[in-house]
Amino acid sequence: MSMNYERASQGILEADAVKYAEGIREMNALANSLQREGKLPVEFSEPVIETPTAVVTPALQDRQLRDALRPFVQEYKDAKVHTPELVDHTWQNMWGEIGRAVDFKYQVPSCDRAREELAQLRKENKAVLLLPDDIFTPEGLVRFGRAFPLMRSWTTDPEHAAKISYGSNIGGCIDIEMSLDAPYRTSKGYKQKELVDKIAADKRAGQRLPTYFVGSEFSQLLTGHYFDENTWSRLPESFSEGSMLVAHFRSDGSADVNAYWHPELRSPDLGGRSEGVKRA
Repeated sequence: MSMNYERASQGILEADAVKYAEGIREMNALANSLQREGKLPVEFSEPVIETPTAVVTPALQDRQLRDALRPFVQEYKDAKVHTPELVDHTWQNMWGEIGRAVDFKYQVPSCDRAREELAQLRKENKAVLLLPDDIFTPEGLVRFGRAFPLMRSWTTDPEHAAKISYGSNIGGCIDIEMSLDAPYRTSKGYKQKELVDKIAADKRAGQRLPTYFVGSEFSQLLTGHYFDENTWSRLPESFSEGSMLVAHFRSDGSADVNAYWHPELRSPDLGGRSEGVKRA
């Protein structure tokens, strides 16, 4: 006789699932003992006694992946000098761990920045992300959401991911702002076109949703905080059915993404994020 721990614990908190596990193990141990002694009624006997397995909740899955990623991020954080080799090492290993979590092998681009440019980006509170092309596909966005299930974003649902488009679907060596609060904010805020024009004037591109997700998860590993826990960011190269996406993260790791904010809307708490490529 046995009870399935995974079936019994669906939809409950992780701590409660652990309590269920302990109780179910005790019940199964008693049933197994009675069966071996021939004291278990026939109607309760089964030819195979099922051993309960651990429930992998979203919180546990997220924590296990972060534990695997943390050593590489700490090495990056502690480095006095950022080199192309360090960037390659960090992201090759990080995407290796992310890929293991979802049973996928990522093709990771190489860092194309010289040590001097990496130093300048660091002074500007920017960082280089090495982004596989895969994450800019609908399947890749869904896959990344599986790796980080606490995001719980509608954009990583297959049906919705298929409707999201970007200015470019190519990954590469991309630099982004690492500020926790949204960049490109003013006392009044920018309207959508004003923001697009400002980013273009800075010779940068608008940020894409997968870039934002990867950057925010990287930020959490570096600082303990996600992007925009207190602000919102327009992502000027991300669209759902023609509408520009606006996003922020809650401190619990969930990502709020909105596709229906009016282009004329402005607010001091509403900014935008950008991407950069190798400087000429």
